[in-house]
Amino acid sequence: MTETAQQLPPTAEELIAFFELDRLAEVPVDSYYDIIAQMITNKTGHWAAFGVGWNRTFQELNRVRNRYTHNNKLFAFDWWEGLPHDWRPGYPKGTFRIPRERVVNWYKHDESVIFHEGLFEDTITDSVVAEIGVPALIHIDCDLYESTKAVLDRCPPAAGTLLLFDEFYAPTGEWDWTQHEAKAFYEFCQSHQLKFRALFRRQVSAGPLSEQVAFLIQEVV
Repeated sequence: MTETAQQLPPTAEELIAFFELDRLAEVPVDSYYDIIAQMITNKTGHWAAFGVGWNRTFQELNRVRNRYTHNNKLFAFDWWEGLPHDWRPGYPKGTFRIPRERVVNWYKHDESVIFHEGLFEDTITDSVVAEIGVPALIHIDCDLYESTKAVLDRCPPAAGTLLLFDEFYAPTGEWDWTQHEAKAFYEFCQSHQLKFRALFRRQVSAGPLSEQVAFLIQEVV
């Protein structure tokens, strides 16, 4: 294999095989996050959510955290300006922009929800990562390759972490999912010799944005 060939990005077929995406069970929308929360063995481990956006998924994460875990915190990272550049068709730069108060005010009386506001490269600092510790759950709703890579590099999952992606896989191929969250995680797995178990994905028939996939991290070298 030539050096040029080695540097080629993974194809859809390679990603599907590597992550066993065509074999994953589909979990109904209404029970997806409940099932995930019940699987966490470290009940006191903190959670981290990268990308809050319009607060829909984040509300679900906080709901199941409060229901199934205890004595842990939910760290939330967003800059409220939406996509920093164009993503997929119909999602230009600035999509998901929202006034911060419309989200933050929901949680102003909950001291266990901690917001870090700004770009990931500015807010995922060594001190913040140390405060999170060994994360029980990491939710990546970054959409873009660059943002996902920044999160994985700065706040990597550990053995036992549940790692959730929000826009990981589009089996019907309506957009180029191979160039974003899936690509970043694939590269991270390769560079860290990461071992994982692909758990399940959210039921695709539920809607065009039901592309979530869940992984259990088993070992990171």
